[in-house]
Amino acid sequence: LDAAPDADLGAGPDSDPDAGLDSDSDAGPDTVDSEQDTDTEVLRESLSESNPLTPVTIGNLQGQVNLSDVNLENALDDDVEVDVEQTETQQIDFDITGEPGRGGDLAVQGAIVTIPKPEDAPEAESAKVQANVAVRSQAVQFQDISPLVFSFFPAVPVDVIDGALDGNVEIAVRPEQPITLQGTADVNGGAVAIDRLPQPITDISGQLRFRETTIAMDDVEARYGDIEAQGGGSLDYTDGYDLAATVESFSLEQLANTFDFELPIPSEGLFSATVDMQGRLARPEITGTLEALGNTVIDRVTLADLNLDFSFVDSRLVFDRFSLFPQAGGSLIGQGTFSLGVSRR
Repeated sequence: LDAAPDADLGAGPDSDPDAGLDSDSDAGPDTVDSEQDTDTEVLRESLSESNPLTPVTIGNLQGQVNLSDVNLENALDDDVEVDVEQTETQQIDFDITGEPGRGGDLAVQGAIVTIPKPEDAPEAESAKVQANVAVRSQAVQFQDISPLVFSFFPAVPVDVIDGALDGNVEIAVRPEQPITLQGTADVNGGAVAIDRLPQPITDISGQLRFRETTIAMDDVEARYGDIEAQGGGSLDYTDGYDLAATVESFSLEQLANTFDFELPIPSEGLFSATVDMQGRLARPEITGTLEALGNTVIDRVTLADLNLDFSFVDSRLVFDRFSLFPQAGGSLIGQGTFSLGVSRR
């Protein structure tokens, strides 16, 4: 954590005794108080060597960070098995509060244990860590902490653009295991960019529930381009997407503006749609159905019904199948593809 110039990293002799937060660890003779500049560098180097993270700037930083020597066998959880010759290691205990750059309150508490490398390990191999971290946020802009969050989850192809978070989340890091999460968070005014989607999803609000490697989303509202949607589902950062959304009402003009193509013929009418996002994080598969809400007029032809199955593949909006039923009788079945704002057929 990069403290602001006026940050207080612990209750020193001249500081307010109530400002500091005590660590859960016992401060023995080898405990290092991070209030001292030289020892802060030791702490920073230890963190960087064990698990490099993206720095996050926090202002009005208060709390305590202790660096101590511990016995590896006593420090590790029961479910962690390691085969190393060295039994002594370092443990970092921290209990910190602060104010991120764009406002809000952030509290982080936990412990990190460095697991030494075996003597025969390759020189390029990094030391492993065990970490238990509890994070509490109130009105924190996710942009302020997303570099740190995504340093834990580099495989998630999501860029956070905006959004405020209120929540409590516990993070567990174990060697050779996926990082697991527990807790809940409320999102307001969120915006994210997802790989393979041409524009961001904005105006996101709803609740997130964290359970191990899965982030469940309940009663989420969002906007994609000119289209508003409601939905939910889950994102598992080991398995991929399982999301579904419903769009209650929109026009073909809104659809064309959203996906940046020109309607080849004039149209009038309203539609509803369901959209599913499945597949791997690096390659989401988006499919959906569209239905007319009442009569629709396309090129001065009144349609009694209209159905459309679509998918979004590699920046192309594909009409897999559409069915038109004119009010005067008969039907028209077809398909088409739109790409990069130009109708292909």
